[in-house]
Amino acid sequence: MRFLGVGDSADLAAIYLRLVEDRHDVKVFIGNPLCQDTLAGLVDRVTDWRAELDWVRSAGTEGCILFENVGAGRGELQDRLRRDGFNVIGSSAYGARLENDRAHAQRILLDLGLSTADTFEFSDPTTAIRFIDERPARYVLKTSGPDAPSFVGRHTAGRDVQAVLESGRKFVGSSFVLMDFVEYGQALGLDRAGFEHRALVVARSALMDLAGRNDVNVNDRAVDVHVSHLRRKLGDDPPRLIRTVRGVGYMFAREEP
Repeated sequence: MRFLGVGDSADLAAIYLRLVEDRHDVKVFIGNPLCQDTLAGLVDRVTDWRAELDWVRSAGTEGCILFENVGAGRGELQDRLRRDGFNVIGSSAYGARLENDRAHAQRILLDLGLSTADTFEFSDPTTAIRFIDERPARYVLKTSGPDAPSFVGRHTAGRDVQAVLESGRKFVGSSFVLMDFVEYGQALGLDRAGFEHRALVVARSALMDLAGRNDVNVNDRAVDVHVSHLRRKLGDDPPRLIRTVRGVGYMFAREEP
């Protein structure tokens, strides 16, 4: 097959190398000048990916375009390429909005009946700072747009999030949300009410991913400690709601009568 990779920093480098190893034809466009030496001598790189569309099209159903992100209007672009008959792996205009518009994505989740943290949308940092003064709590700050930064607050009254808002000009005129901080067990809907409707097994690795935030690495021992804390909060002793599944993770089961 023929694969044309399109991205800014070769985030899919491992995939490109594997495709080459499996004897597929691969060309890659890397938009960020600082990253353009990535894969040098390992994968064919191109300076204009649009000039390679005929190369992809000539492979028929064996040609495919891989988009690494949805920035710079690439969601709509991918939709157009699909309408033009190309096989495209990546996103879409709708997917890009879900990725880049935080408040909209949260509304979609609510409409689907999923449990989410309380979310408050802002476009002005001064208003958000005043909101935290009036509603002090621990918050997660998420900005909208591609490559948008996030900040997980630690202060129980939100003072650290206020400091980020006060120091960041990038928030002026942009859309961002404040979300109530919830422990990862709560984020899964694993509160007492949620258990009445659930009986599911969650892998330890999934819990590790949910527990990780910013640049903090979480190991399996940290997961055990958090689950122990959650059991205590739920009064789950001996364990009935959160049951250990040996070699897998934990089962979050409906409470027995």
